[in-house]
Amino acid sequence: MYKKLIICFLTLILCSEIILANKKDNEESHAQLREIIENACSSENIDIYYNQALKIVKKLRDKEDWIKSVKAVVYPSCFLEYRSWLFKISFNLGYYGIKNNLKIETVESLTNMLSIQTYGKNDYLKLGQLFEKIKSMGVKSYDIDNLFSEAIIEGYTPEAIKGLAIIYISNRQKNIEHMKALKDAMSLSEPFKKNRYDAFIEKSAFEIINPISEEVENPEINKKSAESENTFWENSENSINNHTEHTYVPEKEWDKNKLNDFITKWLGAPYKYGGFSTKGIDGSGFVLKAIYDQFSDALLPRSAYKLSNMGKPREFEELTTGDILFFNASEKKGKITHVGLYLENGEFVHASTKRGVTKSNLLDPYYKNRYQKAIYLFD
Repeated sequence: MYKKLIICFLTLILCSEIILANKKDNEESHAQLREIIENACSSENIDIYYNQALKIVKKLRDKEDWIKSVKAVVYPSCFLEYRSWLFKISFNLGYYGIKNNLKIETVESLTNMLSIQTYGKNDYLKLGQLFEKIKSMGVKSYDIDNLFSEAIIEGYTPEAIKGLAIIYISNRQKNIEHMKALKDAMSLSEPFKKNRYDAFIEKSAFEIINPISEEVENPEINKKSAESENTFWENSENSINNHTEHTYVPEKEWDKNKLNDFITKWLGAPYKYGGFSTKGIDGSGFVLKAIYDQFSDALLPRSAYKLSNMGKPREFEELTTGDILFFNASEKKGKITHVGLYLENGEFVHASTKRGVTKSNLLDPYYKNRYQKAIYLFD
């Protein structure tokens, strides 16, 4: 009898310790989550995002890098100011992707793209695996982001994006620079962009990059073509040479009146990740539109990161009209996620995720804390 009581007593103590340990773990993980969201989000979104994220974090906490996983979704979602329903979708898809071994960087990029188009779990995973496959070829992440966003905006199915990628990679292997390779690939893949039949799309893509003359019915040639389909991805690993894109900056000065007129026409245009028109435009797209409005012969990269490596640096205290400003809304140090044009008296214009093309103050704590650098291309 006494032995049973002692066993029950010890079991009770052990259970209590387990409960207390779990409670402590919960409190610590909740505090960490709260800190991440407070660092990433504007004040009005903190509680909304925190409550949504709590439900998923319970599942993620078993993973060794759960904090990185959370950041991969929280930072882009906060920057793009997702509504609570889209944040919830992003978190669930991010969790599903990580559970199926997608890399953190992949989840971060896909979270950005959900602002253009939401996907079911299978399509999300399919795009994530394709992203990593293209990256293994040696293509830079920002170029893959551009490929995916352009394709999604144009209505490509996830299967058709794979066909587009095959043609794009083939172009890049011929040392064709990113923008030209993508433009050509999109033109050639137009006939199947709405198709969802994998086998048909792959066959079409490989026929485009490896055409076989109809006049020649040679079994050996056909066999070689079939082999190329099976080995294309494997043989293309690290095959892309990321040479410097051709750029050109004319030696001219900004016309402030023309710049103000341009901004007036664009104010209020909605934000759209990867967009490049008045129907929707993103940060780097708007800055390039402003530049091309005055310097039509300029040739500049589409990526904010690439743009940040051009021109000459400008000190914060010496900013002048037309200087290009770069921001980081990611937890990754030095990463460029947003760009705008400086006007004067601390004011700058940019494509805001919430308000579209708008003017903001650089001294606003949100922007000041995320400010990275400024350059000038034109004196």
